[in-house]
Parts: sequence; structure tokens; C-alpha cells
Amino acid sequence: MLDEFASLGMGKAFEAEFIGQCMTDARVALQRMRVAGEAGDWDQFREQAHALKGVAGNLGLLQCASLSGALMRMTGFELARDWQRHLETLIQRVRQGQQALAARGSWTPAREDTL
Repeated sequence: MLDEFASLGMGKAFEAEFIGQCMTDARVALQRMRVAGEAGDWDQFREQAHALKGVAGNLGLLQCASLSGALMRMTGFELARDWQRHLETLIQRVRQGQQALAARGSWTPAREDTL
């Protein structure tokens, strides 16, 4: 999607704003996933995984989007057993994505944009 914005001439400021908002949305989804996991609320956990899948897809974070999609399909038993491990993997994937997006040169994470 970011390359599409560039090809449409949306400009660096628009791209930086878009990335910043997406990273905020990703942080919110990850935090809500943690709260839902701690509460054993697997419907909410899956809903937040769906939100993160969309954000990750918009940013081209394909591994994060793929794992989020897999979490959406897991049973309650599977999530109860493995949610913490998967959440930590997602957090790591988003961090790696932040580094890659910052390397693009059009976005610099603010202090609150880091995980």
C-alpha cells in the first residue's frame, strides 16, 4: 500500500502520517490482545487479531498479518495454551516492521510509537 501511495504522488508527509496512525493502531490492538488473553476472552482476542491483520497488511508486514490471520482461526483451547507466545512473536514482528519502515526514510517513530 505504501508504494501505491508513492505512485499516486501522495507525498512523504501523507505517508508518514499514515504509517504513524497505523503503528498507533497496531499498539492498541496488541495491548487489547494482551488484556483479552489475560481475561481468557478469546472472541475479543480474535477481533483484535483481525484488526492487527488489517493494519499489518496495509503496512506490508506480511509475517505479522499471516500470524494474525492464523490466530483468528485458532480454537479457544489453542489460544488458552499459546496466546502469550504468539503475542510476543507479534510484538517482535511489529518491532521489526517499525525498523524496516523507519529505514524507508519517510517516517521516524516518535517515542510513543515504539513498542
